[in-house]
Amino acid sequence: MLNEQLQNLGFSKNQAQVYLTLFDLGQTKVGPIIQRTGFHRNIIYRALDELIARKLVHRLSKRGVFYYEPASTEQLIFELDQKKSLAEQVLLELARKRAQPTSEVFVLSGKQGVADLFNAVLAEDDDLYLIGANGAGFRDHRDEALKFDRKRVAKGIRRFHLAIETTRGSELNALPDTQVKYLPGNFSSPLVIWVFGSVVAQVLWEKPETIFLIRNKKLAEDYRKYFQLLWSNDVQTLRGADGARTFLEDTLNYKDIYWIGGNGGVEKFHPEVWREHIPKREAKQVFWHDLVDPDTHLSRLQDHGNPIGPYLEMKILPAAVASPHVICIYGNKVANIVWKKDSIINIIEDKDVAEGYLKYWKYLWGLSKKGKRDK
Repeated sequence: MLNEQLQNLGFSKNQAQVYLTLFDLGQTKVGPIIQRTGFHRNIIYRALDELIARKLVHRLSKRGVFYYEPASTEQLIFELDQKKSLAEQVLLELARKRAQPTSEVFVLSGKQGVADLFNAVLAEDDDLYLIGANGAGFRDHRDEALKFDRKRVAKGIRRFHLAIETTRGSELNALPDTQVKYLPGNFSSPLVIWVFGSVVAQVLWEKPETIFLIRNKKLAEDYRKYFQLLWSNDVQTLRGADGARTFLEDTLNYKDIYWIGGNGGVEKFHPEVWREHIPKREAKQVFWHDLVDPDTHLSRLQDHGNPIGPYLEMKILPAAVASPHVICIYGNKVANIVWKKDSIINIIEDKDVAEGYLKYWKYLWGLSKKGKRDK
């Protein structure tokens, strides 16, 4: 009985037997222990050494001969207290790890991907925020969208749209429990960002539809804050070549610039601005960390997908994340850009939003490829 209980306290079978034998014999040499237990001498010495290390047994020397006796039994309680203290520390560390945001990533595609997106919104059972709502998904999947919307309303999920101007008066923006505001100017992109619960989904409404869905609570919270800043119109909007020049001049005040979806748009639509900016950036040693779209070519920065020139690192984004929408993070600022002849650059200055986007950049950097893109 005692042998089994000692084993439950962390003793091996041999340790328990030797330990109990010492209580029966009192202070003794090794010989009587061998006789009482029937164990081989090596097993006895190994068990005694282990018990001495645990301070459960004392070893004494008399005229060159070693004697052994049990130590105070309070050492057992001390051991258990130490284990309890260690367990409490481990539990705290595990709790911290559990509190750290984790990410799950899914790439959905086509009609089934759209159905999976609708089901994900219903499963999260939280309000839905759309950035760049363009009506394309509602138009192309009207029956499924209306069925989803009836279920959404029944669950009490509200919709908030930051929509493009061309959707004014559309059926999409007249859905029940839906509030709408419109993005400035001629902002237009096939990419729409959905934020709901702990999920951020980038939805590209082109055939076949591609949906890059990330489940990350902290990232979703940061995107909701970004949505609220846009909703409250706390945004600086720049346009055209002059706006591009103002924006790029501003980036020269920061040492590190992070891009998501770089696509060569400024070089294509505002070549003079581009030619002016590159030598200034290099002179000021401003470092670009560029996640570029798969089909991008930057003549002054790339050679077949490999970065050239100083102060630049580059990776190729997964095709599922590629879009005409470009994001730039610098300092406490986030710029959302659509490069075109009359480019639109919306800039928000907010530390939490910038930090959230930077975490998103780092996450995508880990998913992306260096060097030459796949052909």
